[in-house]
Amino acid sequence: MTKIYDDILEEHYAKKILNIIDNVHWSYKHQPTTVLLNKHWTHTPDTWAAELFDKFGVKEEYNAIVSNCYLIGYNHGIETQIHTDDGDLTMIYYPDLNWKSEWGGGTMIYNDDHGEGKGGIDEHISYKGNRLVVFDAWRKHQGQPISKQCHELRRIVVFKCYIEGASRERLDFYND
Repeated sequence: MTKIYDDILEEHYAKKILNIIDNVHWSYKHQPTTVLLNKHWTHTPDTWAAELFDKFGVKEEYNAIVSNCYLIGYNHGIETQIHTDDGDLTMIYYPDLNWKSEWGGGTMIYNDDHGEGKGGIDEHISYKGNRLVVFDAWRKHQGQPISKQCHELRRIVVFKCYIEGASRERLDFYND
Protein backbone atom coordinates (compact mmCIF):
# COMPACT_ATOMS: atom_id res chain seq x y z
CA MET A 1 0.00 0.00 0.00
CA THR A 2 1.30 3.41 -1.00
CA LYS A 3 -0.77 6.58 -1.07
CA ILE A 4 0.36 9.99 -2.25
CA TYR A 5 -1.33 13.20 -1.14
CA ASP A 6 -0.29 16.24 -3.19
CA ASP A 7 -0.87 19.75 -1.83
CA ILE A 8 -1.73 18.15 1.51
CA LEU A 9 -1.56 21.49 3.34
CA GLU A 10 -3.00 24.88 2.56
CA GLU A 11 -0.30 26.98 0.90
CA HIS A 12 0.09 29.44 3.79
CA TYR A 13 0.56 26.61 6.28
CA ALA A 14 3.03 24.76 4.00
CA LYS A 15 5.07 27.99 3.85
CA LYS A 16 4.92 28.29 7.65
CA ILE A 17 6.29 24.74 8.05
CA LEU A 18 9.04 25.40 5.50
CA ASN A 19 10.01 28.55 7.41
CA ILE A 20 10.25 26.54 10.64
CA ILE A 21 12.39 23.89 8.93
CA ASP A 22 14.60 26.57 7.39
CA ASN A 23 15.44 27.73 10.91
CA VAL A 24 16.00 24.48 12.82
CA HIS A 25 19.37 23.37 14.13
CA TRP A 26 20.62 20.34 12.20
CA SER A 27 23.07 17.75 13.53
CA TYR A 28 25.23 15.53 11.35
CA LYS A 29 24.96 12.10 12.88
CA HIS A 30 23.83 8.55 12.27
CA GLN A 31 20.29 8.05 11.11
CA PRO A 32 18.02 7.19 14.05
CA THR A 33 18.36 3.42 13.70
CA THR A 34 20.98 0.84 14.48
CA VAL A 35 20.61 -0.85 11.09
CA LEU A 36 21.72 2.10 8.97
CA LEU A 37 25.31 3.05 9.50
CA ASN A 38 25.62 6.08 7.25
CA LYS A 39 25.26 9.62 8.53
CA HIS A 40 22.59 12.18 7.66
CA TRP A 41 21.65 15.62 8.77
CA THR A 42 18.97 15.15 11.42
CA HIS A 43 16.73 17.18 13.67
CA THR A 44 14.16 16.12 16.25
CA PRO A 45 11.25 18.59 16.10
CA ASP A 46 9.30 19.94 19.02
CA THR A 47 5.56 20.56 19.23
CA TRP A 48 5.17 21.94 15.70
CA ALA A 49 5.47 18.40 14.27
CA ALA A 50 2.41 17.17 16.18
CA GLU A 51 0.45 20.14 14.86
CA LEU A 52 1.72 19.37 11.34
CA PHE A 53 0.58 15.76 11.60
CA ASP A 54 -2.88 16.87 12.70
CA LYS A 55 -3.08 19.30 9.76
CA PHE A 56 -2.60 16.44 7.27
CA GLY A 57 -6.10 15.23 8.08
CA VAL A 58 -5.15 11.55 7.67
CA LYS A 59 -5.11 10.58 11.34
CA GLU A 60 -8.69 9.30 11.26
CA GLU A 61 -8.31 7.67 7.83
CA TYR A 62 -5.54 5.42 9.13
CA ASN A 63 -6.32 5.54 12.86
CA ALA A 64 -2.64 6.37 13.15
CA ILE A 65 -0.71 7.20 16.30
CA VAL A 66 2.72 8.80 15.81
CA SER A 67 5.41 6.90 17.68
CA ASN A 68 8.39 8.86 16.35
CA CYS A 69 9.00 11.93 14.25
CA TYR A 70 12.23 13.39 12.91
CA LEU A 71 13.71 15.37 10.06
CA ILE A 72 16.35 13.88 7.81
CA GLY A 73 18.40 15.80 5.29
CA TYR A 74 21.17 15.03 2.89
CA ASN A 75 22.92 16.70 0.03
CA HIS A 76 24.66 15.52 -3.13
CA GLY A 77 27.21 12.79 -2.44
CA ILE A 78 25.48 11.25 0.57
CA GLU A 79 23.96 7.89 -0.27
CA THR A 80 21.11 6.35 1.64
CA GLN A 81 20.60 2.67 2.32
CA ILE A 82 17.65 0.43 1.58
CA HIS A 83 15.79 -0.15 4.83
CA THR A 84 12.46 -0.80 6.49
CA ASP A 85 10.96 1.13 9.38
CA ASP A 86 9.47 0.08 12.66
CA GLY A 87 5.78 0.56 13.24
CA ASP A 88 2.85 -0.01 10.89
CA LEU A 89 2.98 3.03 8.63
CA THR A 90 5.65 5.43 7.47
CA MET A 91 4.55 8.91 6.45
CA ILE A 92 7.04 11.16 4.67
CA TYR A 93 6.36 14.84 4.13
CA TYR A 94 8.38 16.76 1.53
CA PRO A 95 8.49 20.38 2.76
CA ASP A 96 10.64 22.14 0.13
CA LEU A 97 8.19 24.08 -2.03
CA ASN A 98 10.87 25.19 -4.52
CA TRP A 99 12.41 21.76 -5.11
CA LYS A 100 13.21 21.17 -8.80
CA SER A 101 12.33 17.77 -10.24
CA GLU A 102 15.69 17.54 -12.04
CA TRP A 103 17.42 17.50 -8.66
CA GLY A 104 16.08 14.00 -7.90
CA GLY A 105 15.82 13.16 -4.23
CA GLY A 106 12.59 11.20 -4.35
CA THR A 107 11.88 7.95 -2.56
CA MET A 108 12.13 4.48 -4.05
CA ILE A 109 9.84 1.78 -2.64
CA TYR A 110 10.66 -1.85 -3.36
CA ASN A 111 8.49 -4.93 -3.41
CA ASP A 112 8.88 -7.38 -0.52
CA ASP A 113 10.79 -9.84 -2.74
CA HIS A 114 13.59 -7.30 -3.15
CA GLY A 115 17.10 -8.54 -2.53
CA GLU A 116 20.07 -6.21 -2.28
CA GLY A 117 20.99 -5.05 -5.78
CA LYS A 118 18.29 -7.08 -7.55
CA GLY A 119 15.80 -4.44 -8.62
CA GLY A 120 12.28 -5.19 -7.49
CA ILE A 121 11.21 -1.54 -7.67
CA ASP A 122 7.49 -1.05 -7.09
CA GLU A 123 7.36 2.73 -7.07
CA HIS A 124 9.50 5.79 -7.48
CA ILE A 125 7.93 8.78 -5.78
CA SER A 126 9.37 12.08 -6.95
CA TYR A 127 10.20 14.78 -4.45
CA LYS A 128 7.48 17.42 -4.71
CA GLY A 129 6.97 20.13 -2.14
CA ASN A 130 3.88 19.82 0.07
CA ARG A 131 3.50 16.12 -0.74
CA LEU A 132 2.75 13.42 1.84
CA VAL A 133 3.59 9.80 1.06
CA VAL A 134 2.11 7.02 3.20
CA PHE A 135 3.23 3.41 2.96
CA ASP A 136 3.51 0.24 5.01
CA ALA A 137 6.53 0.48 7.29
CA TRP A 138 7.64 -3.07 6.42
CA ARG A 139 8.22 -2.02 2.77
CA LYS A 140 11.88 -1.62 1.83
CA HIS A 141 12.61 1.92 0.71
CA GLN A 142 15.36 4.48 0.33
CA GLY A 143 15.87 8.14 -0.47
CA GLN A 144 17.17 8.68 -3.98
CA PRO A 145 20.38 10.49 -4.96
CA ILE A 146 20.53 14.21 -5.53
CA SER A 147 22.01 15.80 -8.62
CA LYS A 148 25.35 17.53 -8.24
CA GLN A 149 23.58 20.55 -9.77
CA CYS A 150 21.56 20.81 -6.56
CA HIS A 151 23.12 22.86 -3.79
CA GLU A 152 20.21 22.39 -1.41
CA LEU A 153 19.64 19.98 1.45
CA ARG A 154 17.03 17.33 0.61
CA ARG A 155 14.84 17.55 3.71
CA ILE A 156 11.96 15.33 4.72
CA VAL A 157 9.79 15.03 7.81
CA VAL A 158 9.29 11.38 8.78
CA PHE A 159 6.41 10.15 10.91
CA LYS A 160 6.55 6.54 12.10
CA CYS A 161 3.07 5.44 13.07
CA TYR A 162 1.32 2.57 14.80
CA ILE A 163 -2.25 1.47 14.24
CA GLU A 164 -4.11 -0.20 17.05
CA GLY A 165 -4.81 -3.85 16.12
CA ALA A 166 -3.02 -3.51 12.77
CA SER A 167 -1.93 -6.40 10.61
CA ARG A 168 -0.78 -6.60 6.99
CA GLU A 169 -4.23 -7.76 5.95
CA ARG A 170 -5.89 -4.83 7.70
CA LEU A 171 -3.41 -2.35 6.26
CA ASP A 172 -4.09 -3.67 2.75
CA PHE A 173 -7.66 -2.41 3.23
CA TYR A 174 -6.29 1.12 2.75
CA ASN A 175 -4.97 0.21 -0.70
CA ASP A 176 -8.36 1.01 -2.30
